Amino acid sequence: MAPNFGFAPMKTLRAPRTSSQLSRPALRVALFALCMLQGAFAMAAADCLFEDGRSDWRISIREDADPAEVFAAETLQTNIVKISGAFLPIVREKAPGAPKALVVSPSLPKGPDDLVSIRTAGGCILLEGNSPRATIYAASRFLQDQLGARWYWPEDDGEYMPRLRRYEIPALDWSRKPAFRYRDLSQCSYHGHIPTEHWLAKMGMNMGCQNDRTAHLFVRATGGHLIGVNAKGPGGTDMFAEHPDWFSFIDGRRVKEGIAGCWSNPEFTAAMVERLKDRVRKNKSDVLRAFPFDTTLRCQCPECTKNPDRSSRWYDYYAHLAEEVKKEFPDIRVAGVAYQEYSVPPTRPVKGLEWGEYCQYDRCYIHPLDDTNCPVNRKSMEVVGRWREMAPMGVYGYHFDIFSDAHFVPFWNMLADEARTYARMGFVRLKTEMPIGRPRGAAREALCHIKFRIPYYIYAQLTWNPDANVDDILRDWCGHVYGAGAAPMHEYLVRFAANWDSMKGHVSYFGGRAASIAQDLITPEFLAFAWGRIQAAEAAVKASGAGPEAERALREIGTERALLRQWETTWELSAAGRVSYVPPHLEEGTPPEKIPAVSVTDLGDKDRRAPHQPTDIRLWWTDEAFHIHVDARDDDI
Repeated sequence: MAPNFGFAPMKTLRAPRTSSQLSRPALRVALFALCMLQGAFAMAAADCLFEDGRSDWRISIREDADPAEVFAAETLQTNIVKISGAFLPIVREKAPGAPKALVVSPSLPKGPDDLVSIRTAGGCILLEGNSPRATIYAASRFLQDQLGARWYWPEDDGEYMPRLRRYEIPALDWSRKPAFRYRDLSQCSYHGHIPTEHWLAKMGMNMGCQNDRTAHLFVRATGGHLIGVNAKGPGGTDMFAEHPDWFSFIDGRRVKEGIAGCWSNPEFTAAMVERLKDRVRKNKSDVLRAFPFDTTLRCQCPECTKNPDRSSRWYDYYAHLAEEVKKEFPDIRVAGVAYQEYSVPPTRPVKGLEWGEYCQYDRCYIHPLDDTNCPVNRKSMEVVGRWREMAPMGVYGYHFDIFSDAHFVPFWNMLADEARTYARMGFVRLKTEMPIGRPRGAAREALCHIKFRIPYYIYAQLTWNPDANVDDILRDWCGHVYGAGAAPMHEYLVRFAANWDSMKGHVSYFGGRAASIAQDLITPEFLAFAWGRIQAAEAAVKASGAGPEAERALREIGTERALLRQWETTWELSAAGRVSYVPPHLEEGTPPEKIPAVSVTDLGDKDRRAPHQPTDIRLWWTDEAFHIHVDARDDDI
């Protein structure tokens, strides 16, 4: 079942009834005229964009069309050929809008949010946006909702195009703006991959660009960990020797390791302003989104620490940097990132932000955000609630980073809950990291854009419409990707998602091991059900007959088989290496040396490929806290 995105149905035109009496000749004349009128209506109603591989329509864009409009037009042209065999020329026109034109136009009233419209008028199909970039979304939605095009994951093998003999144009009158002003699947591990960036644009993502060649398709942000001093300057300059007072003051002295910089130093601040201006200038940026160097000590000098609130200290400093940048770039939008020690809500509102982006590494990726039985989410949402009082809000998620040994994650119900919750709270931005690493020679199921393809696709849909029916999206996916095996594959995926949703444990932040939840997620009963459904899907495809479509469906079912086998292997290893340890209850203040040590190697972890460093752990609990004491015998830790 394809999702219903709200297009108005085509209306049937009927001749009006009359009760007046007419003579037979007059009646013949009236009936002839009525037939002619009905014929004219029928021809208008049955006007075809294409039929039997031919079309007398064109794709019309402005003479001075922006590159984003050209991309939208080329997306239409390329995919209509694939769907119908008909080639529609792209024509630049002074006044697009003559009959028999697919008009790509940024003619809607401008505003802060993307707005798109698809309608018929004057013998044309108008695909409109309120910016050149928004025309891409209008063109993509027309292809998806009217012609059945699907791009389920990046690369050609994720593309599903129907073969249509004919498309009769209905009356169209549809418009939408997305729930989130800024929508981002942020590429990690393999930046600037062109097919991925084209896929993101067609999915309606307006941020995430990592490549100059696709910058016109996105809201372009300049940022990252930019605020700090590099140990080596231009030409290999020793920056500490040249500017020791730029470096952080730590434990009573300026130190070379103090690369966070001294924010109260005017020369350091001037250098940071110039760095930000240079980035904005080079990248032709729409948004400035900068933050301090990562995981390093901040300056402890009296002037820098005059304000004891670390969060306010950073955001006040950032507001000053942004104010200086705006002197050259007055239209730049400024976004902040709530991260590390400055993820704590500041004690006063943050000035001048388009959004404050809370790095939500403190949420549980299993349970709904309002689940009162999930202490992780309860605490996280308390922090988010305080942040909402300080700035317009966005969220930076780590959904696909939770395991260092990446596994397929059937958590789309959690994604839907998150999107609905944050839309209701008025968040302006939704972002998560999108690992897409492509190691050379890797098996297909080892590639992240394949492993996570279902939740990536659903996440993108939810950024536009958080109220979308996730099961409709999943059924649509199964029908295209698994062919005749759609029904049993849908049953398998629904059951897997239910297992994920019902887990009692918690998964948060990133870099854990999938084995940590395998015993909670996987059961022998589930495996028997899952393998049975996959086998039934394969049997259904084989029974449907041979051919390219069947081969393709079997390949994709085989990919799901491999992804399930990865979980089964992890479950088997976690069962084999499972141990229990009961920490003792001790009095507060008990010295660690009086507590028995446990060697890491005694605790199993049999699936680890590299040997452990020699490490001992002491675990105990008191009435006040749970204590973890680690002795790591590494000379250069």
